[in-house]
Amino acid sequence: MSSPSCSRLAGWCGNNFYTCAKSFVAGVLGLSALLLPCVLVLQGRNGFLEAGAAALLCTSAGLVALAVVSWQTRQQQPLVGMLLAMVLRILPALAVCMLLAIQGEGKQYISFISYLIVFYLVTLALETYLSVQLVHQIHAEQSRTTKPEHSPS
Repeated sequence: MSSPSCSRLAGWCGNNFYTCAKSFVAGVLGLSALLLPCVLVLQGRNGFLEAGAAALLCTSAGLVALAVVSWQTRQQQPLVGMLLAMVLRILPALAVCMLLAIQGEGKQYISFISYLIVFYLVTLALETYLSVQLVHQIHAEQSRTTKPEHSPS
C-alpha cells in the first residue's frame, strides 16, 4: 500500500487533513462495498442497517480523531493529539456498547456489536496509519518553512 498523498488543501485543521480524510473514507467505503452486500443477503434489511450504523459511528469517530491529530500537531503537540484522538475514537463505540449492556438484552444486539467491532478495528488501523502519515507530513512541512540560523563565519 502506498503512502497517501496528503496534499496541501486548505482547512481549519491543517493543509493535509482533507486529503487524508478522503483516503480514510475511501478505505471505509471499500470495506463497506465488500461487507454490506453479504450482510444484506445473509441478514436482510435489519442486518444491513446495523452494519451501516456501525460503519457510520466508527467513521465519524475516526474523522474526528484525524482532525484532532492534525490540529494538535500544528499546535506543536502531536502526543496530546494522538492521546486525545484515542479517547475520542473509542468513546462513541464504548458508549453505545454500554447503553446496550445497560438494557440487559445483549443477545439481541450481538450482530450490531459484531459489526461495530469489525468497523472499529478497520477504522482504527486506517486512522492510525493516516495519523502517523499526517504527523510526518506536518513536521516535514514545518521543518521546510523553518529556516536554520546562520552563524557568522
